[in-house]
Amino acid sequence: MLNEVKRIQIIDTALRSQSVERKATLTKSFSEFTIERFRDGKLKPVIDSIWDWGDANKAHAPMTENKNVGKIILMIRE
Repeated sequence: MLNEVKRIQIIDTALRSQSVERKATLTKSFSEFTIERFRDGKLKPVIDSIWDWGDANKAHAPMTENKNVGKIILMIRE
């Protein structure tokens, strides 16, 4: 795992100067690329916790204190 972390690259870009059409093309391309990897299991979301919708205030607390690692999921049940 440590060797994998050492080789990680984070690349970003600012799209502010790009045209709306270019942003749409990039967004579509990124979505197609990532959705396929979520489907085949190569990408997996990191989930910190799952809460009922009624506990949204409690769920928000760890985030305000920077204690969560991953996504905080709110479930809406009927």
